Amino acid sequence: MGEIAKYLRLGILNADKEAVVTAVTTYGDPAEFSSQLTSGQTRKGIGVYNNSNEDSGEAYYSFTGEATSGSKSMPIPVGCMANIPIADVEAISLHFFCGTGEIADLRVIEVA
Repeated sequence: MGEIAKYLRLGILNADKEAVVTAVTTYGDPAEFSSQLTSGQTRKGIGVYNNSNEDSGEAYYSFTGEATSGSKSMPIPVGCMANIPIADVEAISLHFFCGTGEIADLRVIEVA
């Protein structure tokens, strides 16, 4: 609960029903994220913390599934929290990948 409380104190995310933290590890190809919220809960926000070591470097998120660090993706620096501007939209897919070819160790928090 300490990790969730930390994110909520930062004011990045607000929840009144449920908060779920999911570990996501990506290697080469982009990993598509699927919601881990209880069925029937409406997602209010989503954030990602890059828990990778310094050697792994930046991780990225993309809505297209292309593993290119450029205009179609956004970086998540090591040790930083990124607030992703999507809520409960099933038509939008969310993908994570590591730009250096190393392993990206991420923590995804969804709030409802």
